[in-house]
Amino acid sequence: MLLMAWLNYDITGKRIFIAGHTGMVGAALVRRFEQEDCTILTCPRPELDLLDQAAVHDWLQKEKPDLVIIAAGKSGSALANQNRSADFMYENLAISMHLIHGAYLAGVEKLINIAAPHIYPEMVHVPTSEHRLMSGPLDKAYESSATARLAALHLCDCYYRQYQKDFLTIVPAEIYGPGDNYDPLSGRVMPAFIRGAEEAKKANLTHMPILGHSTAVREFIYVDDFADALVVIIKHHQSHHLVNVGVRESITMADLFYKVTDIVGFDGQPKFLRKIPHGVAERFLSSSGAEFCGWRPKYTLDEGIEKAWQAYLKGDYREYDLNLKV
Repeated sequence: MLLMAWLNYDITGKRIFIAGHTGMVGAALVRRFEQEDCTILTCPRPELDLLDQAAVHDWLQKEKPDLVIIAAGKSGSALANQNRSADFMYENLAISMHLIHGAYLAGVEKLINIAAPHIYPEMVHVPTSEHRLMSGPLDKAYESSATARLAALHLCDCYYRQYQKDFLTIVPAEIYGPGDNYDPLSGRVMPAFIRGAEEAKKANLTHMPILGHSTAVREFIYVDDFADALVVIIKHHQSHHLVNVGVRESITMADLFYKVTDIVGFDGQPKFLRKIPHGVAERFLSSSGAEFCGWRPKYTLDEGIEKAWQAYLKGDYREYDLNLKV
């Protein structure tokens, strides 16, 4: 039975800035906060470059949000992280640093920093609980972006310890859904599988190429489920400590292939390209903190894949060709 914690932060009437509102996660957060009695603040990139520290600080001082959510940053496949390690580390470091310090200077009440599951060590007990952080070496494929996100997490902790600021980091399972990056090389697992299956079906192929190993284990959360979890945590979580958001359901890449291809309608077989970077062998998270706050996912994996596939067919996706070296 789920427990519902006491209301810890009432967002009624609050001014909420969603940094990165045009991305997959940011757009889902906008959809979710539209259901609440609050004011949503957004600013497109041409008007506010999050890599410009002075511009970020000035904007926050002018708009005076009560709550800041960092949904901006660079993310992608293991191959993209390895090929563009400097870009991933610099942009994620700069964006988080500018927003966290700017939020402090502007007197922001609460800040949510969204991290990623690869901040946990390469070899770690699963399902992974929050106390496993920094318990071993990072996955080499994601080391640069993971280091940047760990720095942001610790910066939030420092502002809590020194200034008692309510700055909290949330770590979701691998997010997917409408607006995701569906590039075959730079995109993450789920969009790569969906696009690959659709294209293989249209081309009448007998095999579909897939990066990585068939036995690798991952956990996926539909983006609107994550947005809902974030709102619940904001309202009910009563600590500044790190919070995981998982779905208690992991799957091997081989099983994911057959699940996706069954939904998309591709009848061929997988061809796993094991020499291309693909990340750790097994990763999924404990989600007891989010569940204690009263949250559970709405969508099953099958339902989420169906919705993500339909979004791809409608053109509701992005494609970042980073000219990666395979």
